[in-house]
Amino acid sequence: ESLPKAMHAIWRERYKKVFAGEILTFEDKLELEGQIIYIEVSARPVYVEGKVIDASFFGRNITEKKLAEDKLRRNEQFLSSIVQTQEEMICRFLPDTTLTFVNKAYCDTYQTTEEKLIGKQFMDLVQPEDRGWLSSKLASLNPNTPSISYELRTILPNGQVCWQEWTYTAIFNEINE
Repeated sequence: ESLPKAMHAIWRERYKKVFAGEILTFEDKLELEGQIIYIEVSARPVYVEGKVIDASFFGRNITEKKLAEDKLRRNEQFLSSIVQTQEEMICRFLPDTTLTFVNKAYCDTYQTTEEKLIGKQFMDLVQPEDRGWLSSKLASLNPNTPSISYELRTILPNGQVCWQEWTYTAIFNEINE
């Protein structure tokens, strides 16, 4: 009775599957008393002497979890749209300078795709004479001094050397690694 009529057929099929011996886990979105709620249900057959004689359904309200996931997804979309439409180059990289993220401006500058850049070391794009001092500056970042800004020479796809200003910010975990 508490299920919307549109869901009756769906639940009837679920009952059939459980009585046929299947174990189900599913989520539903329901409107009850004018409110939208999300539930997660686990359904199992009940056996007696090898035969299914009943079904047990256990449900829990996951509305807060779903709303939090939705808010997180919207925030991620919002932030992604900001980062991808920035005219400044943005990248993330591992301590060995392996790129893990690049935005559209970064790809456009180096005239390539995100797929071709991810996994490559950005240090390969830095003028060879600047690599040593940049490596030592990056290695000096710590929780007390997590950011530095420098101008350095990079090599564009056509071989041209160009000056770029970068701000590097290290992100540390709970044990400062």
